[in-house]
Amino acid sequence: MRKHRNVLLKYLPLLISTLLENCICASINLANFVKIIVSNVSASITSHYEELIPFLGTIINSELFSDFKSRSLLLEQFVDQLLSQMQPPSINRENNQKNILQRRASITAVFVEENCQSLSNQPEAVEISAKILTELIERLFPHQKGANFGQMGTSSELELILQKTLRPVIQTMVTLLGDPQLQRPLHSLLLAILDKLSAQHFSKYFSKLEHTLNKIDALSEMLHMFRDLLSRCPAPKEWSQIRLTQTKIFLKILRFSSAYLQHEFSSEINFSGQLWLECMYSCVAVIKWACLEKVFSRQKRDNRRSYLNRDYYNICKISVRILLSLWHSLSPDQKIQLMPEMISPLIELSLCNNSHIRLLITPIFFDILYTEYFIQNTKTLITLQKLF
Repeated sequence: MRKHRNVLLKYLPLLISTLLENCICASINLANFVKIIVSNVSASITSHYEELIPFLGTIINSELFSDFKSRSLLLEQFVDQLLSQMQPPSINRENNQKNILQRRASITAVFVEENCQSLSNQPEAVEISAKILTELIERLFPHQKGANFGQMGTSSELELILQKTLRPVIQTMVTLLGDPQLQRPLHSLLLAILDKLSAQHFSKYFSKLEHTLNKIDALSEMLHMFRDLLSRCPAPKEWSQIRLTQTKIFLKILRFSSAYLQHEFSSEINFSGQLWLECMYSCVAVIKWACLEKVFSRQKRDNRRSYLNRDYYNICKISVRILLSLWHSLSPDQKIQLMPEMISPLIELSLCNNSHIRLLITPIFFDILYTEYFIQNTKTLITLQKLF
């Protein structure tokens, strides 16, 4: 039985082109057959990454996946199979458990509950599955500036992929921090997912999470991962373009997160101080990263230094604006609540070697002094309108 299974997994992808070109088998019938094979084989196979996962990768890159109806039949099943192989190895999970516990107990509880339901996978399975998922995204939605001309995938398919992959990939990435060999394929996959994430997808993703606690955990998890990757990026410092691309993508998600926070978690009832801090800490981390990278590029005397410096300047400027927008969206009582945690990061920014950042950060310090003085002494905040 095992021999027949291996022959089927090995040679069926090679016959797909011939079967479709000569009209021997309709693409939808062939897709049905592949779906049955994957369902039956996945239940009995013991080494997915050696047999089943390469088979899925070959089918994804075959002509069968070019047909919309056939792809609609297989896409969700393939994504589920690949994600099931991306649970991190038990050794790495145990080594990183303390780091996860230090973040948020609720996040850890969700993560452990979801990942302890089945046995952890081999590192090779995580690496191969991440590469195949990246190939899937790039094949259906190739990176192109401007219009979506030439895209094979549809908006509904992109939404399905984003809804299913975003949080599992983030959780696996967080758990595997410190393992560059496994991080790099996951890092490529993560950037491919986040690059396709639009403001509409972002809003829809969080709207489908049932409970407020799940929304807080998912967003906190994502923002904390951004800071981890800024400080421990899998790409070396010499790969300045990849590191810059990563930060630009993170900055885009920060803009979405800021707008989402101000819309969903700004009222006194739904306010989550920890979530606001996560977002503001991430803005601070991006600004500090851009300042450090600018210094590194100057020391390296890169031929593209003027181009890179312009990008770093724009990143700083946008990040500071997001930070200012978040801060000024808070009520006086909310500012008082977050002040003790924000003083130290703001002082660090004010000491950076960038006069433009210092100029933009200074109003926050004045606002802190102004708010604290009137809250503590008069219990009422005098607005500028009342002064005239």
